[in-house]
Amino acid sequence: MEKDGVVETRVEQKITIQSDGDPIDHDRALADAIQEATMMNPDMTVEKIEIQQQSTIQ
Repeated sequence: MEKDGVVETRVEQKITIQSDGDPIDHDRALADAIQEATMMNPDMTVEKIEIQQQSTIQ
């Protein structure tokens, strides 16, 4: 995307966390995901986080 001569590049990264019924520390998982995304490029910022929860009834 270009605006006023400045080119903007957006990168989308998806991280999947799975559990076999064990409790998940969601705060730790979120912090790890943000850290992983910003480690790719320290100039990047996290603008949006989407969370989906799926479960299978057995």
